[in-house]
Amino acid sequence: MGKTKLKVTEVVEKILKTSKKAHKWLDIAKEDLGVARVLFKSGRYIYCAFFCQQAVEKLFKAIIIFETEKEPPYVHDLIIRQKRQVLI
Repeated sequence: MGKTKLKVTEVVEKILKTSKKAHKWLDIAKEDLGVARVLFKSGRYIYCAFFCQQAVEKLFKAIIIFETEKEPPYVHDLIIRQKRQVLI
């Protein structure tokens, strides 16, 4: 049997309760989303998309740390990262 898949919000809640290193990455991801919101409201859509992508990448890093207790790989391709870790 495989691992039960959780919703992103459930994973975030578990991370916040258990992993300080992963929690750090979630905090940074929240900052990136805040910047993305400001950029979106001001019509700066390309930069908004960039910060959204950054937030997702940092969420992946938090999940990798939470699941493996190891630092995430230094790869900027989200698909490669996801396939390597098979987390989501």
